[in-house]
Amino acid sequence: MPIEIIDSLDTIIKSSLAEQLWSGNERATLKQIRTTLGSPTTVAEALGISTATLFRWERRGDDHLKPPPARYLVRLKELILAGFFDSENRGKASGEGRKDMVEVLMRIRTVEEVTNQSQFCSAFWIFRTGRKFPIASNAKMLDDTMKFLMAKDKPILYFVFRDEKSQDEVDPQELQAKLSYDAFQRQLEKHEHGPSVKDQIRGLRILEKDDALHIGLSDPWISFAMAEYSNVGYDKYGRSMNTWLEFVFETGQSPQLEQRKVVWLELPASEALMWKQRRSEVFQRLVSAERNEATKR
Repeated sequence: MPIEIIDSLDTIIKSSLAEQLWSGNERATLKQIRTTLGSPTTVAEALGISTATLFRWERRGDDHLKPPPARYLVRLKELILAGFFDSENRGKASGEGRKDMVEVLMRIRTVEEVTNQSQFCSAFWIFRTGRKFPIASNAKMLDDTMKFLMAKDKPILYFVFRDEKSQDEVDPQELQAKLSYDAFQRQLEKHEHGPSVKDQIRGLRILEKDDALHIGLSDPWISFAMAEYSNVGYDKYGRSMNTWLEFVFETGQSPQLEQRKVVWLELPASEALMWKQRRSEVFQRLVSAERNEATKR
């Protein structure tokens, strides 16, 4: 896929993140990108939206309109990088055949499927900003997490989130994950197994916006998870690690009715490894900063 497409997409992603009203130029850019990738039906199905929604985003005219949610543009970029729209794939059928392609390139997983893999990990990472960590309000998930942490190999659980101590101005929406992590810590203090596992739980606070953007947390609604498998996990899955992107699909048939389903998109093995490698320097700095803070406590 030509690099010019990615550059053009990055430009309109930034304007969407900045909540700048789109003129006809931005909408024309999106339509040009979409035309290069495939038919309106193909692109809409890949994004989990209706063709009516896509046409609205591409609408012609000079009037200034609200941009599409950035998470859909980021999703489009992820699919491009995963090869979903590459020329050798364009001749494949639409509909169910197209859906099968998505599940090969980026397999769709349920929340349960992702969390169940944690039992085969030496470390499990969760990245969020504008959405809460569900463990803070889910008693079953809390108990399951305790069982995961009490395994004989003593796995590590990383929570990565934005913090208000940042020198940059932080949107209050971006602190929802941090607030839920603090609530989880309070629950942990009261839990019967809390003291025995607290050293296995690491809260990695993102203090610089550039680090959040480098990780990919460019939109408050984006979430990632990353598994680093143990030897047992490697034997089971045939890979050393895994990465998932949380995505909210519109499932309603009518643009007037909002019906959504949360799923996790699993990156192919090679893409998952590259995803980690591109961010490893930031991860190392965050882990070091957390370790330094822990020694002061």
